[in-house]
Amino acid sequence: MASHAAALLRQRGIQVTAQRLAGERQPILRKSVPRERLRMVELAAGDEAELARARDALRAALEALGPAPLPRPKREAREKAHAGG
Repeated sequence: MASHAAALLRQRGIQVTAQRLAGERQPILRKSVPRERLRMVELAAGDEAELARARDALRAALEALGPAPLPRPKREAREKAHAGG
């Protein structure tokens, strides 16, 4: 029974995290974070080899995308809005 309850809690945590990354649940991931630079991987304890594969795949995807653009500082955004642009 305890393992069933633990599995349900783990699944709920996975759902909540996915909703936050998708911007569907508070606290959300900032819009300035490029979603193509994220991966969510569901693994169990002991899945170190699968985690390493997911890490390597993400690294390769990030290399293919090139450097991430830097977010514009908030001050510039405010100045632009006040200038009517």
